[in-house]
Amino acid sequence: MCSDGDRGYGTDMHLADGSPSHLPPDRAVDGREATRVEFAYEGWVGRLARLVGLGPSRTSVEVDDTTFTARFGPWIVTTAVGNVAGVEITGPYHGIRVVGVHVSLADRGLTFGTTARAGVCVRFHESVSGVEPTGRLRHPGLTVTVREPERLVAALVERRVSGADRQSGTEQVEQPNDDGAGPHQVQRSPA
Repeated sequence: MCSDGDRGYGTDMHLADGSPSHLPPDRAVDGREATRVEFAYEGWVGRLARLVGLGPSRTSVEVDDTTFTARFGPWIVTTAVGNVAGVEITGPYHGIRVVGVHVSLADRGLTFGTTARAGVCVRFHESVSGVEPTGRLRHPGLTVTVREPERLVAALVERRVSGADRQSGTEQVEQPNDDGAGPHQVQRSPA
């Protein structure tokens, strides 16, 4: 799941200059603004996505204090932020594997794709429904090819960490592994 072109960034990902990206949000939840990230439309993959009705007005990813929601035309994946087990930036991809909606035959991972350049793989503790109406087909992860992958990762990390601070006990999050072997699990204790 989410391994095609894996760059090895874990949930501790921040913007290149260490600062947050500040684009206008579209709503507030519990006094804090939700983060909305648009899909990237590049190359033939982006043109094809627009042609089949998956243009910017019908696609987005939104994260607020409690909910992660990815909209891709008629398909919607929504889950509690607490269900997010890890995030990482992945890509580039082979175009045919990311155009439109794609379900991996290997692990049932779901992709909402509009570019072959890069995306964000979101892994879940409990698999989510997404492509078929009965909810029987569950997905352990979702890759979204958004315009600002670093911003989406930062939003999810911020909300997972602040959610962990509100809970008792410890919260498991993934962080990059300095030896280049990819992300690994660490324990965080609330302050």
